[in-house]
Amino acid sequence: MKNDDFLNGFHVGSLIKKTMIEEGRKVRWLAKKIPCERDNIHKIFDRASIDTALLLTICFALKTDFFAYLSEFYKNMVNETGIINP
Repeated sequence: MKNDDFLNGFHVGSLIKKTMIEEGRKVRWLAKKIPCERDNIHKIFDRASIDTALLLTICFALKTDFFAYLSEFYKNMVNETGIINP
């Protein structure tokens, strides 16, 4: 099973983009904050998964705990016995 298959329903790039839009932030702002090229920010938006160090950097920049969203997704996927729900 590929990571993208497992994470079906959780798309971190879309969540980052949504957060930026809600805060009225521009791509160039995040590119300066993390730092990287603006084109790479657009590539991040397209990703269902992301390197944890990069995600942490984005968390600091946007002052948002994206790991909490992932943790909530995990909790919803696992039942009381620790088995992943189908």
